[in-house]
Amino acid sequence: MRKHYIIFIFSLLLVLIVTDAEAQRRRNRAYRSYRPGGSGFNFSTMLHSLNFNVGYYRPSMDYWNNDSYLAELGKNYNGAMMFQGGIDLDIYDGFMIGVYGGTYSDKVEVYNQIGGIERTEKHRYRITPISIVGKYQFNFGNPRLRYRQRGLAKIHPYGGLAGNFNLITNTLVREFASPGRETQRSSNSGTTLTISGIIGVRYDLTPYVGIGTEFNYFVGGFNQTVNAGNGQTEDATISITGPFVSGTISVNLQPPRSRRRARYR
Repeated sequence: MRKHYIIFIFSLLLVLIVTDAEAQRRRNRAYRSYRPGGSGFNFSTMLHSLNFNVGYYRPSMDYWNNDSYLAELGKNYNGAMMFQGGIDLDIYDGFMIGVYGGTYSDKVEVYNQIGGIERTEKHRYRITPISIVGKYQFNFGNPRLRYRQRGLAKIHPYGGLAGNFNLITNTLVREFASPGRETQRSSNSGTTLTISGIIGVRYDLTPYVGIGTEFNYFVGGFNQTVNAGNGQTEDATISITGPFVSGTISVNLQPPRSRRRARYR
């Protein structure tokens, strides 16, 4: 888990540095590159922001937490940190479409004894969601005005829906107390689709960087053949429905609009 933290923080800092340098370059070229009457599709004008979410995701994992031998031994999946990042594109007047990727991993470790054989079992689930997000952002106030309306222009509530394609991997490691037995490892993987509702708010610290908070609620599950804990297997339906609450950092990819000075005669 510490490795994932280091990679995420390093990537975030790198993106912030590169984006800030690019923003400065674009701002310096803004007046030189403007051509009245220009036409044609320009993908760069659709780029809205890069977004990074770090928070806590708690999927239900109802089979394991309620019906499995892990529950009988008092062990549960209680959720863990989840990382997410993606890009938003402006579509029309506050409507945006985004593409996101994330990673989540949680584990349970339990001591078990079957037939006089002592062992420690380590169960781990890794979920990697790839999401297509549609959302609407509300814009208040006027950034060209002072005081109250200018302050409101920095606050951006939003809401939306996402379709998620999830890559799921489950691993099991058995370590035996007896030195004569080798450690056993098994793994299986699959995919499933989920949907999620999204609400959040962003506050612009600068014209290029914003912070905020976001709430996602995932709905869905998958079927899996699981180890029943007594050498037998069974088919189970496992729910990954649950909340994901996160803090966000956004990097604006559009240069701020320059102010026009009023002319008096």
